[in-house]
Amino acid sequence: MPAETARVPAEIVRMPAETCPMLIERGNPYAAGAPEVLHLGWDDFRFSVSPANRAAMGRRARWTVLLYLAADCDLARWMFDDLLEAKSAGSSADVNVLVFFDGPLLGDSFMARLQAGTLLGDDLIVRFLELNMADPAALVMALRLAQAFPADHRLAVLGGHGAGWQGGLLDQGLGLRYARDPGRLVLPAPFAQCQAELRRCQQAAQDLVNADTVCPAEGADVHLDVLAFDACYMGNLEAVGGLAERARWMVLSEDQWPGDGFDYRTLLRTLHDDPAITPEALVRGWVGQAGRVRRQRAPHDTSVTLAAIDASRLAPLGDAFVRFAQSIDLRDADLLRHLTDALARTWTSPSTGLTDLKGLAQNLMSCPVPVACAEAARVLLQRFDETVVAFTGDGTPAGTNGLSIYAPPPQAFDPRYIALANTLPFGLGVWAWVLGGYYLHALGREATAHPLIQALQATMQAAAQAGDCRPA
Repeated sequence: MPAETARVPAEIVRMPAETCPMLIERGNPYAAGAPEVLHLGWDDFRFSVSPANRAAMGRRARWTVLLYLAADCDLARWMFDDLLEAKSAGSSADVNVLVFFDGPLLGDSFMARLQAGTLLGDDLIVRFLELNMADPAALVMALRLAQAFPADHRLAVLGGHGAGWQGGLLDQGLGLRYARDPGRLVLPAPFAQCQAELRRCQQAAQDLVNADTVCPAEGADVHLDVLAFDACYMGNLEAVGGLAERARWMVLSEDQWPGDGFDYRTLLRTLHDDPAITPEALVRGWVGQAGRVRRQRAPHDTSVTLAAIDASRLAPLGDAFVRFAQSIDLRDADLLRHLTDALARTWTSPSTGLTDLKGLAQNLMSCPVPVACAEAARVLLQRFDETVVAFTGDGTPAGTNGLSIYAPPPQAFDPRYIALANTLPFGLGVWAWVLGGYYLHALGREATAHPLIQALQATMQAAAQAGDCRPA
């Protein structure tokens, strides 16, 4: 377990007059906004694993669910409500419900096996003063700790802010301001003493896990049956392609996703009522139920989308998209005009530049494009329909259909996409070079002086000098 990232100078520590109740048991600690002064008591530095959770370690269940909630951001209030919603369902002999949580205060980072009818402090497996949930090492640690609770099937939900190919799960490190700004933190003892007590409890928890030999060795691979994103814009081929080998099924949204998140009560009730449910049946039902709820609440609202993805089909889909990109001859002015028309009729997020993948192929096919391009688009659509097994949303060529690709208008293009081209999965980097050529055509005479083209040229030159520029 990593050490805490917060380091509190002694001169800003003051002693409380009374013992404070545990921070995470004060209702929703984020409901009233961030406190000007944060009061922590001894209960915020102590924990022990309950007998019920000790008994569950190493005992095989049907399902283990891990909620990885990156709430150190403006979503903290809603994400803590999600945690409480999951806790109301709780764990059972068949279903382990785990949460790995980090909020915008110090002392609100922990992992717990949730149980209905208990105090949250009684559910703790381990806790920290502060974590960086955007660090992949934190996710790896959470997945490995979750293996202390073995199961036939494993489901992980990654919750927070998503940004597609730019990366998911923002962590703003807001809790560190209490360590940085004098007078904003009240502790029950000098910080070194509080930290020593926390580390003592952490070591006891680690010894318990090691004694039962239920935690895998360092470097062990963790495979999931279902990986879900309770976040915006993560239904993006570039973003999820690199995770194709980590999970069999995925649940995600290519557009915005409501701040109140998934319906965890219904999801966990489904598992408790039918722990023998297959992962495929779970994700299909999950998306179908979400669609019914959205239609009841807002019959004409198509802005909220959710898709179930067969991750084993992502590689063939990625290969089909690469062939589709290669079929776009940048020397064919008529084809580039048709591409302009197709993009204009395809759903694109104005804030991220993510463009619906299926709609793009459908709209380009409706134009008089060369046979090779039309055939590549046809195969792409076939692979798309094999990959997206359930979907709720618009479902038209002008709307969302479940997965996106980056294709913003020229003025909104982010040159970092070029820099990442050779690291994208499935060889998708070829699309970056197609976009560059397309933008040269779209900008016409303005191209050489346009800031976008200058940024592209500078990025490509830097990549070439570093030996990373290898356009197809």
